[in-house]
Order: sequence, then C-alpha cells, then structure tokens
Amino acid sequence: MVCDDLARKDAAAPAVFRRAGLWEWMKGEIWMKRWMLVLLTLVLALALCACTTGEQENGGNAGDEQPETGDAANDPVEDGGADQDETARPIYYFVEGQLVGSWEDGKWVSAAPLGSWEGAEEWVSAGDGADRTFTVAEILAMEGCYVYDLEMNPTVLLQCEFPTYSDGPGGFLDAYEREPSVSELLDPYAAYVPEESYQNRVFSLPTVLEGEAAELAVPNYSFNVFFGGQIWKLAASQPVAWLNGSWDVEDWGDDVNDLSAQRAAAEAYLRERGLTTEGYDWNVFQGDLNSDGMDEYVLMVNSPRDDALGFWSADGEDPYAIVLVYYPDGTVETVYERTIPYTEDATELFSIHLAAAADLNGDGSAELCLRDVRWEWGFFYVMERQADGSWQRVLQADNGM
Repeated sequence: MVCDDLARKDAAAPAVFRRAGLWEWMKGEIWMKRWMLVLLTLVLALALCACTTGEQENGGNAGDEQPETGDAANDPVEDGGADQDETARPIYYFVEGQLVGSWEDGKWVSAAPLGSWEGAEEWVSAGDGADRTFTVAEILAMEGCYVYDLEMNPTVLLQCEFPTYSDGPGGFLDAYEREPSVSELLDPYAAYVPEESYQNRVFSLPTVLEGEAAELAVPNYSFNVFFGGQIWKLAASQPVAWLNGSWDVEDWGDDVNDLSAQRAAAEAYLRERGLTTEGYDWNVFQGDLNSDGMDEYVLMVNSPRDDALGFWSADGEDPYAIVLVYYPDGTVETVYERTIPYTEDATELFSIHLAAAADLNGDGSAELCLRDVRWEWGFFYVMERQADGSWQRVLQADNGM
C-alpha cells in the first residue's frame, strides 16, 4: 500500500522535475527535514527534563538565587556581607586571635557581655547589646578565615589552631574536672595532634563536630585562635573591607605630615578634663573612616608613665587612656575614654591601642577594633559610630594573661 502511494506521487510529479532529476532530490530533502524535526524535539525534551531535575536538587525554581557554597563562599564580596540574606551564615570576627563576636541577622552579637571591671571588681555595663555563647563546632564549621595585616592583602586560610587543654587558666575554664577531657573530645577531629606537652591542636576548616564535642562552648576569657601559625590583627570568616590606612603617621616627621592641629585638639581635650598634657604618649592612624574621600585621624592618647618604673602612672597625675577621631573640619569625637583618680596605690597598668580598622558589616563606615590593656589582662572592643556622632561598643572579648 505504501509503495503504491509513492508510485502515484512519483507519477503525479511535474515532468520537468522528473527529467531534471530534481524530484528524487526534493523527496530526500523533505524526509531529511522530517528526521531533523524529530531529533530537535527529542533534544528539547531532554533539556526540559534536565532543568526540572536541577530545580528539584537545588530546592527552588531555576531563577531563584541560591546561597553560595564551597569555594564560591570564599570569593571576595563588595559589601563584606552586609546585604546578606537573613538565612545566611554569621560572619565571625577575631581581633588579634580573640573571638570578639559576629554579625548575624543584621545585628552585632558579642562573645562577652558588653562592659568592664572597674575599681574593686565592679562590673560596669557598656550597654544593652546582644551577646551569646559561641560553640567550638560553629567556629570549626567556617569554610575558611580571611586574615588581614598591614603588610599583606587579605588571604584566606583553611586551618586554625587553638587550645584544647582544660586544666589551667586561659582555656576551657568551666571544664577543669570534665570527663572526657576537652582534648579527648576534639583530638579525633584534629588534622594534627602534636606532642602531649603541647596544648594546642590544628584543625582543618571546615570540620564537623558531633555528639558531646559539638556542644563545647568557646571560652570568652584568654582564648586565642591562631591562623596560619600566628595571630593576625584581624580575621573574619567572610571578607571585610579592611581599611589600609597609615599607622603612627607622626613617625614620618613633621615635614611629611603636619599633625600640629591634631595634637592641639588632643591637648585641648585633656585640659578641658583637667588631665596633664605633659609627657603623654600618643599614636596616630590616618585613613578614610566614612568613605567620604577624605582622611580622618584616630588619636590614641595615653597618660605619661613613670620613667623609672615604666608602667606606673606619673607621680600625682590621674592616669588616662583616650581614643579620639579628628575630622578634616576640626571636629573631634570621643571613641573611648577611661580615667581613674591618682592615689599612691594607683599602680595599675592600663592603656589603649588600635588593633585594626575595618568596615566589618559593610555599611560604608569603618569600625575601630581596640585593645584595652590592663595589668596581666584586658579587653578587645569593637567600636561603631552611631548616627548622632557617638561611638558605641558593639563587640567585646575578655583577654587574660
């Protein structure tokens, strides 16, 4: 039947086509197009199946933006994570190896309650900021940690080292007598376990802890994390906008950078408070703190010390530690201030230093990371500028011996 139909079609074809041999060619072209149409239909069907499978695996529509995972999560981001989705992982911050807290769900979360010990062990609150207990498990779950230093560009490190001992000051203070010990819990997960006498362990990032090990809390006193074999000025689990300014700019010499206006402002500030302006120690940081294209100056002003003893306050002078920001228009803002009345027993060492300056939460303004040094102890603070020009302590860590 099929053959008869084909014969009739051949007979009905125009004679001129048959004589020229074009009819056989046209038949071949028509069937080729039909086969190509069939193949194209199969390709489109397979492509649609692949897209549907991909949507199911990713848990959403093909057009939905998915969170970054794996190596992509370590790629630098322009805003340092400020515009993260609400479900994004927290950004953890370490100042000189000390965990100071995180930025999560659009707010600061401190590793220690915000405040300090003053006088006879009197705790003075520094505000109502949020704080919580951090766990070893969430720190080791970091996919890497970016370390920042003045001499280098941000570099991501995939290992960290921290103490696992539980039998002395500076480690897991709430676990003196615990069984099993912290080391016994964490050693199975360590990438490197050194000699028994060495108290630190090396862990790859990320490392997933399970069971009782996953419940260990990070001590908030004298607990330093080492990155790449050393403590960096600033480390973060995601990239932040490190402020690569200039430190101790007075060391350049007055012929390079005239700081007479900044020094005059600092001394006026001291005189207004009845504090000595003779022999004080100061350091200066220069950089664009608020992204306005002009440099501001951070002035760390510490009271004079006794020349012979070095660490006691000068005789009869109230000791002080002050951090100021000097703006190009001459405006001065107080970032931090601590003074205590002088007595013959006022032998406490305390001073303030700038550990790092960086835009940690990506809002375009730099936070100042301070180290408050006391006698064999101290604090790390992260200070954030508020809309009214005041500076507020938003993250803190206790730093022991």
